Amino acid sequence: GLISLQFLDLYNNNLSRVIPKSLEKLLNLKYFNVSLNRLEGKIPTEGCFSNFSSTSFMKNYTLCGPPKLLVPPCKNDIHESSQMTILHALRYGLPTIVIVIDSLNYYV
Repeated sequence: GLISLQFLDLYNNNLSRVIPKSLEKLLNLKYFNVSLNRLEGKIPTEGCFSNFSSTSFMKNYTLCGPPKLLVPPCKNDIHESSQMTILHALRYGLPTIVIVIDSLNYYV
């Protein structure tokens, strides 16, 4: 079956929709090319996809994913990243502000 698939070249086939996350399970897949299609959404990053480069996904203008694949970041990733920044600021910035205010009160 597909589990032993090693080579998948779907270059310039006018494919649309998302790349199925289930393809990550094809652990024997060594070569993957879906360049020059109309694919969209998040590029899978686990399993065999961790080894593929940006050349596998070129000219699919609505794909998103990690920077190493030379595609825009996914909107969810941007949102999660900004949430982490806010949490980080609250965790470390708020106690610092409290300490500074408390110190100012000491000298007043």
